Amino acid sequence: MAGAAAGLPLLAQKNAASKPPNVVLVISDDLAAWMVGCYGNKEIRTPNIDRLAAGGMRFTNAYVATPICSPSRATLFTGRTPMQHGIEDFLDERPIANPPQGQFAPPPSFTKEIMLSDVLAERGYRCGYSGKWHMGDDRTPQHRFDYWYTMLGGSSQYQNPTMCLNGKVEPQTGYLADLITEHALHFLDQQGPDKPFFLTVSHFNPHTPYDGHPQKYYDM
Repeated sequence: MAGAAAGLPLLAQKNAASKPPNVVLVISDDLAAWMVGCYGNKEIRTPNIDRLAAGGMRFTNAYVATPICSPSRATLFTGRTPMQHGIEDFLDERPIANPPQGQFAPPPSFTKEIMLSDVLAERGYRCGYSGKWHMGDDRTPQHRFDYWYTMLGGSSQYQNPTMCLNGKVEPQTGYLADLITEHALHFLDQQGPDKPFFLTVSHFNPHTPYDGHPQKYYDM
């Protein structure tokens, strides 16, 4: 009995180690390192990000292939450079010719890219996405995300935006950041112990426009 009791903690550790971890990935648009308190900013208040940094890991020497949202997001999810996956600039229906700015759409080959969500779904994960996608065909759930709450295109008004929920486009009432968070929580509420989950919470803040935010932030 003593030997069996001694083996129980080891068995518990083995079972815990064999269970795939749940993953929540939080990203934001146009948020540079210099804007964040944990990297030394004394003016902009980022208490929640600072709290995550204090209890986790900060990357103090990092590289990004291009300082633009669409290709950076595509690189994050595919692990490939913009030249490889084909999104080399922000996506825009009216790219500017001189100087060149923007890209009309991803190349057709982008639909065949393997994303992190594809890999995890293949391993039994349920995948959810809430927020800004802006990697082509924003309305259509793709890359094995079976919960899909997205903006349409690369920009949006912050108050009462139009969003797409699982392929259905509807006007929303409320502040964009709150709506993205609420739908992320809705996805979490749907999860059970039978399958692990991968959730991406992709915030539009602090991207322009600079109006339409709650008054408390202007007061600060």
